[in-house]
Amino acid sequence: MTKCEKDRIYLMREQGESYQYIADKFGVSRQCIHQIVTRKLKFKTSTICIYKGLSKWIFDHRTTSERLCEMASINVNRVTMTKKLNGKNEFSLSEIKKILKLTNLTFEECFSEKETPGAATPRESR
Repeated sequence: MTKCEKDRIYLMREQGESYQYIADKFGVSRQCIHQIVTRKLKFKTSTICIYKGLSKWIFDHRTTSERLCEMASINVNRVTMTKKLNGKNEFSLSEIKKILKLTNLTFEECFSEKETPGAATPRESR
């Protein structure tokens, strides 16, 4: 499977698609998709991040919470950063500034929250 195809698989899974749905799209088994996704655990950070823009940046740059801390010069451990990324703890103003400088995103682009799964969305007009 090509890198591009794997990237599509990771993105589809991040967007909430089931292993079976993705497998059907690629003509492979559900187990194959599961293995591809779970082998990328070191890039799992983007899936636990509740912030849309930051999650995309993490995914696009194939980074981890530890590496994000290093790159942005944020002095917290992996567990603390994970809690901040999943919304259980808050980022300090200085951490936010460092992340924005690293990502070149605006605050709104970086820290707008993802829609919660199962939330009602407006119907498209036909």
